[in-house]
Amino acid sequence: MSVGSIKTMTIEGLREKLECYQVKLRESNGKIQQDIKRDFLYFISFLLVSDFKPNIIIEVGIGYGGWAYLMNELFLIKKLILIDREFKRFDSMPFEWLTDVRKIKGESDSQEVLSRVGESLSGKKADLIHIDAAHTYAGVMADYLNYWNYLNKEGIMVFHDIKYEGVKKAFEEIILKHTAIRITSRKPSAKGGIGILINS
Repeated sequence: MSVGSIKTMTIEGLREKLECYQVKLRESNGKIQQDIKRDFLYFISFLLVSDFKPNIIIEVGIGYGGWAYLMNELFLIKKLILIDREFKRFDSMPFEWLTDVRKIKGESDSQEVLSRVGESLSGKKADLIHIDAAHTYAGVMADYLNYWNYLNKEGIMVFHDIKYEGVKKAFEEIILKHTAIRITSRKPSAKGGIGILINS
């Protein structure tokens, strides 16, 4: 994994960032993603505790931009590559970017998009890849297979919503080949959840 820098931030600081994001979301379009506080706080805590310092991040499926925003705020990363079919929700957010942001519009499994990702990486690989696009078994498997080769040695691939049926089925199959970590709620009814693969 390439060496980067990380900002020092307390759990209270993380909560403030999350609350700030939700305020911006509310002011922008009146919608709030309710699972952001729980999933993001746990995942970011994992990154901080494990001293993980990403320089290059790829996000497949960005929604309103919650993950991208927090990665931008927390880490002194060099490049953020964002992939989605459309950026209307994301573009409506009043974010201030601290890094080189590349937006690639299209289907995540299309050859054109994959080629543009390769071009954006300029021969390098990503330290962190976040998969949060299609929540079907086929969609998750395709994103895993298409983007794994873009991941650095010792890098991590993150899957959001691993308690959803399609994502869960794919993740349970994928982890048979990798070192993995699950971050989920103890409540059986809780949705969301994060799965982490380590390219060891």
